[in-house]
Amino acid sequence: MIVRSALNPLVLVMACAIALGACSSAPPIAQDSNVLLGDTLHGRMVPGRTHQTFTFEGVESTLLDAYVKADERGEPAPVVAIHDPSGQELDVAAASTTKAEDHEFVVRKLVLPKTGTYKVIARPRDPSKQVYYTFKHNIRWAPMPDRKAHLSASKPAPVYVAAPRRGLVVFSIKPDRGSGLVPQIQAVKDPWGGPALDKSQVPAGAAAPRVHHTRDGKMILTFTAPRPGMYTILAAAKPGTEGVGTLRVGVKPPPEQAREVFHNDSAASGFGVPGRPGAAAPVRSSGLPPLPPPPSELPRTVMHREPAPVQVDPSIAQR
Repeated sequence: MIVRSALNPLVLVMACAIALGACSSAPPIAQDSNVLLGDTLHGRMVPGRTHQTFTFEGVESTLLDAYVKADERGEPAPVVAIHDPSGQELDVAAASTTKAEDHEFVVRKLVLPKTGTYKVIARPRDPSKQVYYTFKHNIRWAPMPDRKAHLSASKPAPVYVAAPRRGLVVFSIKPDRGSGLVPQIQAVKDPWGGPALDKSQVPAGAAAPRVHHTRDGKMILTFTAPRPGMYTILAAAKPGTEGVGTLRVGVKPPPEQAREVFHNDSAASGFGVPGRPGAAAPVRSSGLPPLPPPPSELPRTVMHREPAPVQVDPSIAQR
């Protein structure tokens, strides 16, 4: 464990003694720390510590995979509770087959009901013992099947897609052969009802929204979600045309930074071994089993073999 090996043994003993003295009456509550996708969080609870808390960003209708593992072999993993953005505790036990004495507590396919900040509360099985633990999580999107819809200029079909902050959304409309449909997108609304394709909404470093058409008449829209939540795409047809088309949508998660971060109980905010900024923490392999990848990749016809894209119509971006 980097936290232990980086400190002189004498300093460590003195630090533990100070921590024990501080915890002898009422242990202070640990400050919240935000864990990003790809982060490996390392936590430490000294004897007398009742719990530690940290947070992650979730998106409604997505699936959470997570684990918390005791670093010492043979020690049971801390007890974990997860609260949604409104403070309601989720039924973590229903998404886990882990037993109380297990070394690792695993959560699979826990449905996140809302978009926002989720709080994780980790509690030691035995508050009288020092506990070192590791936490990691992943968010997956349930497969979204293709569907057919009759499109016209007067009756757009709404398509709803949950996306994380900086997630890549790829949406396409492929006209049925002989239908006469010329696809068009009337608007894309962000989770607050605003124009998701407005250039002012593009996250820093992300590509601008793009629309292009293939030789077989298919229209493809690609954009980076500026904020987490449910997006509404209004699929339609150009005036004077209508017909049946196949609607397909896929979400690619944001790139992971693969950071090693440390829970911080000191007065400073954020991550980091006390006295060290989190950015200076060395990156190393945790040796833990990886979480399962997203259930499916985006369709190759959408993500590859694309002609040079054009900028999205400004009139669409403002709606």
